[in-house]
Amino acid sequence: MGRPAKSKMGLSKDRIYAQAMLLLDESGEQAVTFRELAARLNVTAMAITHHVGTRKELFGQLIDQAYDGVGEAPEPLKGREALVHVLEDYCQRVIAHPALMQSILMDSSLMPSPLLRLTDQIRHFVESTPCEKEEVETLVNLIADYTHGFAISAAANPGDAEGAPGVRVEDYRRGLEWVLAKLG
Repeated sequence: MGRPAKSKMGLSKDRIYAQAMLLLDESGEQAVTFRELAARLNVTAMAITHHVGTRKELFGQLIDQAYDGVGEAPEPLKGREALVHVLEDYCQRVIAHPALMQSILMDSSLMPSPLLRLTDQIRHFVESTPCEKEEVETLVNLIADYTHGFAISAAANPGDAEGAPGVRVEDYRRGLEWVLAKLG
């Protein structure tokens, strides 16, 4: 018994990750199985395992790819402008792959370090405002929860076939700006 035969296109981690993300976006977290990936890629489930390890490792890699660079603002942006920029970018990434974010929220061990740093950026900004020290964590959670709730809602309501707009990132920005303005 040797290694499974290679498909004609050649199996690679990148092909597996691309197919896994597509499957995740189409059908949700539960649909991402090694058997389904193998069927779509015309290989065996063992070949998938050989390339990506465990299912948790696969999801970790998908998360790393989806959130690579999150929290990085262009150099001239500082303070509130930088925070709005990075949160808007994060919101767009969640909208692009809502099932991936739901996976992170269901299993906090999947939380990548860039998202932890993003939470620290929110905290740092809130601490720089005139709010009471005991309100900081409540405000950080409020901003994070508003962002997640908005992104999941926007992903579920992209608009309709007749061209009626759904929930848009511009709407998120307007709400975020309002919240941040109230902080001072």
